[in-house]
Amino acid sequence: MKCGQISFMLKYLATKLNEFDSLLPRHIKEAKELAASIDRVVFDVEIKILKEKTDYDSTIRHRDYICRKNNLYWISEFSEAGTAWAEAVQGNIRGNEADVKVVLVDRDGKLLKEILDTGYLGITTSGVAIISVYDDDNNRETHLFSSQGEERGTFATYSSNPDQQQGDILGAFDESGEHYRFIKSTGEPLNDSTYGRIVDFSEGFGWGEATGWWYLVDENGNNTYIRDVKSPKMFSEGLAVSYTGPEKYIVVDTQGKTKFTFEGTVLANGYKDGLLLVQKYNDFHFYYLDKEGHFKLGPYKGARSFSDGFAIVGRESKQYFIDANGVEKFGPFVSALDFSEGYAVVETAKDQYSLLDTQGNITKVKKYQYIEEFRSGVSEATDYSGEKSFLDHQGRQVFGHKIERISRTSKTNPFEVEPFV
Repeated sequence: MKCGQISFMLKYLATKLNEFDSLLPRHIKEAKELAASIDRVVFDVEIKILKEKTDYDSTIRHRDYICRKNNLYWISEFSEAGTAWAEAVQGNIRGNEADVKVVLVDRDGKLLKEILDTGYLGITTSGVAIISVYDDDNNRETHLFSSQGEERGTFATYSSNPDQQQGDILGAFDESGEHYRFIKSTGEPLNDSTYGRIVDFSEGFGWGEATGWWYLVDENGNNTYIRDVKSPKMFSEGLAVSYTGPEKYIVVDTQGKTKFTFEGTVLANGYKDGLLLVQKYNDFHFYYLDKEGHFKLGPYKGARSFSDGFAIVGRESKQYFIDANGVEKFGPFVSALDFSEGYAVVETAKDQYSLLDTQGNITKVKKYQYIEEFRSGVSEATDYSGEKSFLDHQGRQVFGHKIERISRTSKTNPFEVEPFV
């Protein structure tokens, strides 16, 4: 039977609903089972079409399919090894909370590894997973796993933000839990150095502080002292910005050489699309600084960093997107989030959210209380009942409803540290 024939039969049945005197519970159950069966068939057909016409393995629909097949509520992007990390409920759901397990699956949805009683899960851009695991006494250890599921190391606790990692070098506490060190994705230490503070690796370089001095750390573990650096940020577009004294900042390249200095307050982690967001001390307005140290755009009363070629600026209690030349391209909006993966969440009217693409096209979505920026192809949305879902770039719900991990207090881990950025 063809899809067109099934569609015709369903439409015909819909026209006959008013001819039924009553429906018994078993009839309703059978109808729901039939609807679920049809939904599975249609979904399988869609997947078949995707396999024939697109790069199926990289699509959200594929990840959604794996979630449905394995009763998962979230799944990462697939690594080069053909695997993905995912999360599922372990045991009973209590309200919107439950114990969570982490699983590793292949592109066909086959379960490769299962890790129970998990807390934090983070995945680097290379597919390495950082997973905190609780034992029966509620003690927590952090485990490092490769994209094939091989355990690479165990740590008392973990320091860095893995979602910001752009390579295979991570930051963690040492055995004492009082100092930091850099480790490779193999679990081996990068060097013999320990640091009082660290800044995550980005573009092949990180920062480490020891006895008040900041060192530029490369992928071979070499430490190079950089003068005048006092509180650096991650490298971005070949440059790193650092506080160097009252009202003064310094910009250095990957060789540690000073490019220029400027006065103001840096409100971003680094350069985006060739521009750095800065607030001047003398007028407290926002400006964009280019890579030569010139203030290219501004002043603005409110502004955000550039992303995907656009930045949000505020004017007359409204928000607009400007391009790199300062031209207003989209808006006004009640509120907006930065572009991410080519889409931005915008509030077109009070409590009415839509998705804006870089061409200016707007897609309305179901009414939510809040929608977050896109990461790994999905956005987390919260409705007015507090239930959380995941949306794709078209605003369609994918995966399952997000479950919050049951709060635990670790007996052996007193460290709850924000990453140094």
